[in-house]
Amino acid sequence: MSGKLQPDIAVLPTQNFQKRRTPLARAEASRRLRTQGQDVKTSKSVNIALKEISTGVNAPTVTPKVRELLKEFILFPDLAAELRIKIWGLVARSESRIFELVFHPLTKQSHHIFKVSKQTNRVPAIMETNRESRAEGERIFERRIFCNWSDVCGFSTLDTIYFGESTCIRTVVDFFHIFGKTRLPRIAMLCTENIHTKCDWDNLNHLFLATGHGAKFIRGGCTNIQALHGIPEEITLNDMVPGSYSTREVFIVIKSECDQYAAGTMPNTLSFRPALHDGLRWDDRRVRYNWTMNIDCINRGFDIGCGSNRWTKRNCPDFKFVSLAPEINTRKGHNLKHDGMMVSIHDIQKLVADSGKFIADLENRTGVDIHFPKDLWKYQYTAIGMGSQSTSTIEFEIGLYNGTHEAIEKCKEEIQLVPWHEIPKEN
Repeated sequence: MSGKLQPDIAVLPTQNFQKRRTPLARAEASRRLRTQGQDVKTSKSVNIALKEISTGVNAPTVTPKVRELLKEFILFPDLAAELRIKIWGLVARSESRIFELVFHPLTKQSHHIFKVSKQTNRVPAIMETNRESRAEGERIFERRIFCNWSDVCGFSTLDTIYFGESTCIRTVVDFFHIFGKTRLPRIAMLCTENIHTKCDWDNLNHLFLATGHGAKFIRGGCTNIQALHGIPEEITLNDMVPGSYSTREVFIVIKSECDQYAAGTMPNTLSFRPALHDGLRWDDRRVRYNWTMNIDCINRGFDIGCGSNRWTKRNCPDFKFVSLAPEINTRKGHNLKHDGMMVSIHDIQKLVADSGKFIADLENRTGVDIHFPKDLWKYQYTAIGMGSQSTSTIEFEIGLYNGTHEAIEKCKEEIQLVPWHEIPKEN
């Protein structure tokens, strides 16, 4: 019984077992592909050749598709309707705007009503092109009211709500109290004392805040980062500070020497660039220090004076210190960005010597737009007249706009290494 083969046991033939593919076999497969003029870089082609060698059966050859060159230019109106609608959608989703909040002119002195500034509350260009683009824009943009007034604006997930010069901590608290449960993916706040902790209209305004439901008292006060995080009702004794659960990016805007805009005058097409310094005034630098300390506490999991920290690694916003910059000029190319650098006042004298020929030549060679501060000449002549060592510590920002990463790094390197003797002094 034991010497006989059991009938229910199947024996597999030896030719069905896959042979081990040694490096020598892979080299033979690569050689065969080269002789046939096929691609040997992809593992899929090599595996097909190995299968042919092991089985002896040639796999069907696949002729690569050759992309035909366009022989005529098709006008946009002559494209298919589906393609035109897709292009309109790409244009609408690629446009990001900044909505600046300001005090309403009727109650500017009491800081009671805020609204979106007239300059930033512009209708997107896609909504004014034609009926087709407007229909696609209405499907993408949301009709939102980001104020306690009656202005309506088109909002998308790429847009940013900006608390600028004409706002205070009262505006921040009232805004999140009304719109904290709506979708607010990007928030920007100017790094000033008024927006951080207090209001210059009333010294007690950061503790005593009025809403449409009457005056309510926030126990212990409130800062802008606490208003963004939210404070439990057990601490505030009311529901004034619910926080924003949908915010994913927070931009702390540091005032820049290169680009300055009065309240309500900035366009909505501006962008952000990395901040280069801690602030223009002592109060601004102190506020930035407080931001840095609070962000460090949040990353460590500590509370920031508003109960337990509800921001974990998954839902914690990304905090960035930035400055305002012009709109990216997409006509100059792709993968462009804004940056800048700090230069001492003596180095700036070298750069602007001989009517700024060095800067003009550097812009032509790299394609980067180099911007200087507006008050550069006043401070430059003051420092030259003083002639003291105290002016050696004075630094200015230089904006490097609309350039690739390599071009901006080249500008920084040449500006730092330019010596006196290469630039003739102006008489």
